[in-house]
Amino acid sequence: MKLAVYLAQADLTDRAFAKRLGVSTAFVHRLKAGRRLPSLSVLRRITDLTRGNVRAEDFDQASR
Repeated sequence: MKLAVYLAQADLTDRAFAKRLGVSTAFVHRLKAGRRLPSLSVLRRITDLTRGNVRAEDFDQASR
């Protein structure tokens, strides 16, 4: 599931998710827009925070 879809379904703002993730709101914006890929450590936190709903393949640049 794409991060933007997850956040919308979970009714989470970029700011709230960024705070939980420990990154800036701007970074979450870039992740959602596909302008940035998460590091492995951030990806693990995203997967944990989303309970596996957002995974590595959801950030695959080729699928855009």
